Amino acid sequence: MTAYWVVLAAVALTTLVAAVVGATLAAFAGQALPQAVRHELTTAGGTSISATAPVSGGTAAAQATATLKTAVGAALPGIPFAFWQASWSDPLGFAPGALRSRPASAPAGSTLLLTATAMQDIKARATLVAGQWPTAPGPAGAGQPIPAALPATAAALLHLSVGDVVRLSDRVSDTPVTFRITGLVARRQPPAATAYWLLDPVPASGSASVGGFTTFGPLLVDPAAFGAALPVSSATWAAQPDMAAFTDTDLGQVAADVSALQSSVASSAESSGAQLTGVQLTTGLAGVLSGTAENLTVARSLLAISAVQLLVLAVAALLAIARLLAAQRASETELLTARGATRWQLTRLTATEVIPLSCVAALVGAFAGIRLAQVLDGTLYRGGTGTGGISAGAAGTWLDALGATVAVAVIAGAVLLYP
Repeated sequence: MTAYWVVLAAVALTTLVAAVVGATLAAFAGQALPQAVRHELTTAGGTSISATAPVSGGTAAAQATATLKTAVGAALPGIPFAFWQASWSDPLGFAPGALRSRPASAPAGSTLLLTATAMQDIKARATLVAGQWPTAPGPAGAGQPIPAALPATAAALLHLSVGDVVRLSDRVSDTPVTFRITGLVARRQPPAATAYWLLDPVPASGSASVGGFTTFGPLLVDPAAFGAALPVSSATWAAQPDMAAFTDTDLGQVAADVSALQSSVASSAESSGAQLTGVQLTTGLAGVLSGTAENLTVARSLLAISAVQLLVLAVAALLAIARLLAAQRASETELLTARGATRWQLTRLTATEVIPLSCVAALVGAFAGIRLAQVLDGTLYRGGTGTGGISAGAAGTWLDALGATVAVAVIAGAVLLYP
């Protein structure tokens, strides 16, 4: 009799262990992994999209902006994203005597340039450290300098301050252009949106030297400053998707859409009437999404392999226990058979013992499995921000855990009834 109860205890213990491990794997696969994906995406770098293109006039820049924003939205279906635009003038050279002295940071023999720009939402991304923000210039033909703000770093390199007048010349049309420095600005620290500053090819240091040219600035002007005297010659754009909005089910498709965006944006723009000839779009988003999708596939494969190994071991152990139980009850089975008991009746008698036992053990395993998954999740992310992916009160956690434990209970019952 004692041996009989020991066998039933082995049934309960085997089912309990299988249910605990199964519930843990299910909770990880269904809850922790998607949260880990979002955690990885929100902390990844290179997820912004930047573009630059030559445009002719403010109207063309506006058309290009609308077209590009639509194209980005089509490549990121259902994903919110921030989008900014900046208009740029031709390169502007310094008139003779415009500077007190040559900047020491400029390489010897390089040509000094400035560019003027109207950057969308600049007042929210930069801090005014002196003077005031530029306003719209006076009526055309008034001969007044165009108000402009200058990054404080560039002003220091050029030895300029608030109130100074800078005489420049358009390097394309050779038209003289004059600016008055109304304020000095600095990028907000920490940056409110790192992707935003992809609009500006000049780094925060205030200057950039490329191919014998050293560009300073930029001169920040009101959008109304662009016109006949200061034409728009190019535009830049930057977009930053909300990385927390991606789900673990669409990474591969979105990565493919983003990869196709670089080749499709030009054709879509031309079909809409906007001129984006020579557009250059740069992003690392596709690589981040595809890399994360590959990592997720590997993680799910490892969990699936572990689940299959668990299933094989559990079935083997339960089958051995079932045969032992059948052997111990052989004399009882023979007696009942001699008295006319059918196979169905014998199966039903065994089922009244093993099925409730398997169900109770599996249900307890669901509770224990969720708790074990939470402990492991907290241990893995103890040194970081954590995923917060497994919550005992979440409906999804219970559905995943119960699905695994129901499968364990059904398999355990079937195996124990087989002999």
